[in-house]
Amino acid sequence: MSNPSRQEGREFSRVPFQTSVCLKTGGQEYQASSTRDISMKGMFLVGVPPLTLGSECEVLLQLKGVEPPVEIRLHGKIQRLEETGCAVQFDQIPLESYEHLQNLVRLNAQDPSKLELEMGRHVGLNRR
Repeated sequence: MSNPSRQEGREFSRVPFQTSVCLKTGGQEYQASSTRDISMKGMFLVGVPPLTLGSECEVLLQLKGVEPPVEIRLHGKIQRLEETGCAVQFDQIPLESYEHLQNLVRLNAQDPSKLELEMGRHVGLNRR
């Protein structure tokens, strides 16, 4: 998963994170069996059927184990297809979901200080 040459060009570090996710695209709803990783800019979904590259989608993460349960709503596009699933690149995140996503990524980061530097170079999803 951590290929240094692929990681160097990324704006945000990926962190390992596994949960079930609801994906909506093309008028259909799919339940991904799991996620492989997540960043402030995207995530990889495992166990979804073949989808159309470049299609718009909505992703809903429901974080359980907290009261009340936290919902993170994300909008993006199918960026990459693999045999095991697909990568979604986020292009819109409501403010409340953005804050929850930041916390989720921080809590799962192997190097939180690197993550803080990356977030400091951005306003939302865009570079300063």
